[in-house]
Amino acid sequence: MCPLRWPSVLVEWCSAVWCDMLTRRFGQRLGRRLPFMFGGGVAACSYLLCPVLADPLLVTAACGVVAFATDSVVPAVWAIAQDIGGTHVASTLAWSNMWGNFGASAVAKLIPMIIGSAWHRADWREVFWMCATGFVVMGLCSLFIDSTRTLADGRRVAAGDPLASDGAYGRGAGK
Repeated sequence: MCPLRWPSVLVEWCSAVWCDMLTRRFGQRLGRRLPFMFGGGVAACSYLLCPVLADPLLVTAACGVVAFATDSVVPAVWAIAQDIGGTHVASTLAWSNMWGNFGASAVAKLIPMIIGSAWHRADWREVFWMCATGFVVMGLCSLFIDSTRTLADGRRVAAGDPLASDGAYGRGAGK
């Protein structure tokens, strides 16, 4: 493993302990949301700080803070996937990963459009604003996550439903 990865591993381990402490203190619902709001808030503030920093090394340090803030949310993502996924944890994680991939793809298309626009000011402030907005949206969306309800709570799959699970994955919920 690359030695530069160890600080990130340490952040994720500490974040997992922190997420568990928050869950014990504030309950499962809020305790799972707070890491999203805190990590998203720190990352958004760091991105918003980038345009006002004159030194490229300070911008690099701010982007490093974004990376650590992003990594601090990972344990909460795993915990929420286990909480709401029940026996479908892999599908829950795959669904959230899919949205992350869509976002990364959209950003890869949007950055050249922003830089090429007539409103671009020959710097990267619009890009930093867009990235900060993404973290604010993440924090706000976490308010709608209820980790006390599993995916199976809201719907019962009927025996004849093509979504019913059979075979190697067990029997459907409606059987």
